[in-house]
Amino acid sequence: MDTVCRATFPKREHLTGDKAIADLFGRGEAFIVFPLRIVYIRSEWVGVPVRVLFAAPKRYFRHAVDRNRMKRLMREAYRRQKAALSASVEGKGYTLNVAVGFIRPVRLGYEEMYAKMGKIVRILTERLSE
Repeated sequence: MDTVCRATFPKREHLTGDKAIADLFGRGEAFIVFPLRIVYIRSEWVGVPVRVLFAAPKRYFRHAVDRNRMKRLMREAYRRQKAALSASVEGKGYTLNVAVGFIRPVRLGYEEMYAKMGKIVRILTERLSE
């Protein structure tokens, strides 16, 4: 694995698979950074320190263009700030699975999303260091 975290978000860092997602939502811990709900769990090592899933439910964003925009903003904000989170998990022998989803129909701009994602990364880093 690279010792330097590149600011990319490749497919292997996407959380996929029904079992992994069901385990995350079934046993994971959660917190809220309004209007986002974050669920996370430590799982066995799969080759990357952090795997992430982003969700913008149809319940809150009726138009596909709005759902896709919110997910695109979340991915970009995460991609630019993930280095601290990856560094805190690196070398600990587990993979952190994370889901980030909306709990209210609030449309955020990029600056707001970037700030919220920064707060999420800080909270996760703090919780993992405890």
